[in-house]
Amino acid sequence: MKAFIDQLFLQSNFVAFSTENTDAQLFINNGPDGRTSYWITLKRETLDLLEEQAAPFNKFKGIVSQQDFDKNCSLLLLIERSSTLDDQEFKKKILLIEDNPYYFKKYVLCYTAKELEELIVARNNRTELGFLERHMVSRACFDAYKKDPYAENWQSLVFRTALKIPFTKVKVEVKPGLSALFEDNRFQLEAKNVHRLDDAIRTVLFDQSIDELSKTSPHHLLEILNLKKLQNGYQNPSEQNPEL
Repeated sequence: MKAFIDQLFLQSNFVAFSTENTDAQLFINNGPDGRTSYWITLKRETLDLLEEQAAPFNKFKGIVSQQDFDKNCSLLLLIERSSTLDDQEFKKKILLIEDNPYYFKKYVLCYTAKELEELIVARNNRTELGFLERHMVSRACFDAYKKDPYAENWQSLVFRTALKIPFTKVKVEVKPGLSALFEDNRFQLEAKNVHRLDDAIRTVLFDQSIDELSKTSPHHLLEILNLKKLQNGYQNPSEQNPEL
């Protein structure tokens, strides 16, 4: 599973830093906004991470030697289990780890050997990222997962993986039946002369992942949008249409 996850990072423009410990890997991504994201993938047999989390943090911080490492580092903990059945005590332990505010933002991904084997077979010759992004929005995949969320199958593992890796981008296809609605909304925006602002927002945010947006402050978004330049060709709709 760790090999699958590590490939997801590499295919998402992260750079891997080699370490002696094959169970732990550091990935770094320099975003287009100048911000750097650090991720550590760590495979363990148990959930006893909190007592020992200082060790991997200090190790990788020493490798990176960047001041922003402390606030921009996340850790993905991979745990292989014998079963994915609903286990309340196990869930409580996971919550304790993911809610712990120290050192990293932490995510826990559990899987079984059966699920992993099915995942590898289902992936076939596709890339790990391409496979995940395709099936994240697959109706057939979702129906299989919804039928029994605790079933040990690759469909369940796909959605659990997607939930734990927030930088993956969901590629939504607009169905023909919705095209008229989008066209009507666009017409209304143009009629009120606010489409330029809408265009700017779409241009800035369309390719951003959830993880990237969560790290962007409202002030920074305003700077990106560069509203001063927009105002050169933008007039308050209320001034044009007093009835508004």
